[in-house]
Amino acid sequence: MRRTTIGRCLLSALVLGAMGLAVSAKASPLSDLAAGGQITVVDKLFSNWVVTDNSVFTTVDLAAIEVNPLPDPANNPGLQYVANSALIATGIETIILDIAFDVSTTDGSVIIKDNSLALDTFGFSLGNLAGSIDIAETVSDTAGGGLGVKAVEASPFSSTLFDSVDFAPQASVSVLTSIIITGDGLTETTSLDVFTQRFSQLDNPIPEPLSLALLSVGFAVLALTERRQKLKT
Repeated sequence: MRRTTIGRCLLSALVLGAMGLAVSAKASPLSDLAAGGQITVVDKLFSNWVVTDNSVFTTVDLAAIEVNPLPDPANNPGLQYVANSALIATGIETIILDIAFDVSTTDGSVIIKDNSLALDTFGFSLGNLAGSIDIAETVSDTAGGGLGVKAVEASPFSSTLFDSVDFAPQASVSVLTSIIITGDGLTETTSLDVFTQRFSQLDNPIPEPLSLALLSVGFAVLALTERRQKLKT
């Protein structure tokens, strides 16, 4: 029984590996990602982070910004950024923050087919009449070719909260997210609290040859283990 259980566990691990279902990481501070960290969400690896702060009259605390993995739904995983008061522009301050990273499938499958951007939570102080939030995002392939551009924005009087772009399936894409936040007057504030990025994929990807080989090995190990167990009994 023990060997059969081990065999089944091994098969499960191989199946998960073949399907690219890596365990999702916990939330990471943006500062850790900028220092060489990475996040795996379902079968997507978010790596090669570069963060540039060109803010005017203020500095962004990257350690306060949490980057949370969003594993559900599995065919549309992504990231949620929670600012924790790190993205507030007051008066004449202007926050200018660029966030660049690569997204790739853990098994090399060519399945990433679109990218969406959502402005989830934000706010303007009561007397704020001219503050603004603008997030522009460019998606490129591994050769640097443009795949699409998205933009969301908010002001005290209007907003565009969602945008997305479709492209031919890719195994890896590069993303550049540019954030600009302006305050108003001398003390009026504009805050960006939460925004979300998602990367959907083909519903029924064709398994890679390596994945098929892993599955075959797993089934063979399980069959051999169970056969030996029957011979002993």
